[in-house]
Amino acid sequence: MNSSELLQKKFPYLNANFFIIRYGIYALVLCGLARYFYRSSLAQDQSGDPESTLQRERTATWGAFLFAFALTFSSIDWMMTLDPEWYSTIFGVNYFAGGAVAAHAFMILSIMTLQSRGLLKHVTGEHFHDLAKLMFGFTCFWAYTAFSQYFLIWYANIPEETAWVLLRGGGKITNEWTIVFWILLVGHFIVPFLFLLWRANKRSFTTLGIAASLLLVMHCLDMFWVIRPGVYALVPVKGEIIPGKLGFSWVDITGLIGPVCLFLGFLAWKVGSNPLIPLRDPRLPEALHHKNYV
Repeated sequence: MNSSELLQKKFPYLNANFFIIRYGIYALVLCGLARYFYRSSLAQDQSGDPESTLQRERTATWGAFLFAFALTFSSIDWMMTLDPEWYSTIFGVNYFAGGAVAAHAFMILSIMTLQSRGLLKHVTGEHFHDLAKLMFGFTCFWAYTAFSQYFLIWYANIPEETAWVLLRGGGKITNEWTIVFWILLVGHFIVPFLFLLWRANKRSFTTLGIAASLLLVMHCLDMFWVIRPGVYALVPVKGEIIPGKLGFSWVDITGLIGPVCLFLGFLAWKVGSNPLIPLRDPRLPEALHHKNYV
C-alpha cells in the first residue's frame, strides 16, 4: 500500500472537523474531572461531610478510565499524527508514563518551593520519600515502554515504523538527533535510576530536588525529541527539506515558555485563594502522621 492509499484510509479519522470535535471531548473530560474533584474537596472543607471522600473514590474508579482515554487519544492526535503514516500501539502508554514522571517531579519541586516560603510545613521527609518512590517507579515504567516501542519497531522492520525512529537518530543511520536520543537514554533513565535507588537520596531535599529537576528537564527534551523532528522535516529550509536536521528557532522556546507561564500563573492564583490541604478530610490526620518503613 503506497502513502496516498494509506492516508486515504485514515481520512475518516484524520480530518479537521473530527479533530476539533475530539479536542472538545478531551477538554470536557479532563477539565470536568479536575473541576469536580477540586470543588468537591472545597465543599468538604465547609461541610466536613465524610461521605464526600467516599463519593470522590467512587467517581475516581470510572474517572480513571475517562482520564486514560482522553490522555491516550490526545497524545495520538497532537503528536503521533505529525507523521500520519506512522503508528504505534504503545505510544499513548509511553506518553502517560513520561507525564507521570514529570507530574511527580513538578509536585516535589512545588512543595519544596512552598516550604521555602513557610507553607506546607506539615509535609515531611516521609511524604517526600513516597513521592520519590512514585517518581522512581514511573521512571522505570517510562524506560520500559520506550524500550518496548523501540524494540518492537526495530524488530518488525516495517518501513512505515522504522522511518520514525531513523528520523530521530535511533538507529544505525545517525543524524543530528542521535545525540538527543542518547541524552534521553542516560538522563531520563540511567542516571535517575541509579541515583534514586538509594533510600537516603529519596529523603534528602537537596538530592531529591536535583533528581526532580533533572527528570523535569528530560521530559521537556523528550517531548521536543518526539515533536520537533516531524515538524522540521515538513518545513523547507532554503527551499530544501532536510530530514534528520536538528533545527531550532525562537518558536521552540516561546512554545514552551508560554503555556508554562500561563499554568504557573493559574497555579499561583489558586494557591493564594484556597487552603493547600483538605482541611476536614477524615483521613487527613492519618496522612499527616504517615511513616515509611522501607
